[in-house]
Amino acid sequence: MRAQDPFSEMGLTLGGHRKEDEFWTSTLQSPAAHFGLEGRVVETEVVCVDGKRQWSRAGNVRSSAAIQLGVYAMGAPMRLLAKPFRRPAEPR
Repeated sequence: MRAQDPFSEMGLTLGGHRKEDEFWTSTLQSPAAHFGLEGRVVETEVVCVDGKRQWSRAGNVRSSAAIQLGVYAMGAPMRLLAKPFRRPAEPR
């Protein structure tokens, strides 16, 4: 898995890759258990295809989901204060 921006890259480096591997292992074990397969049915092989950081993609930070979520969360108090002043939605 490759990150799309520096913040995602940092998160993946600090444990995100491990959590991603755990997620996919459990995702594949669930249908295996449904069909009656038990034991170790999922094998993982980690291969590093390119260990370089892609600094040319640093501009993608503006489309980072983490940053957009943070900005949206910081705006919550303002949306709450503006709620009484909004126009009611038009009926369809």
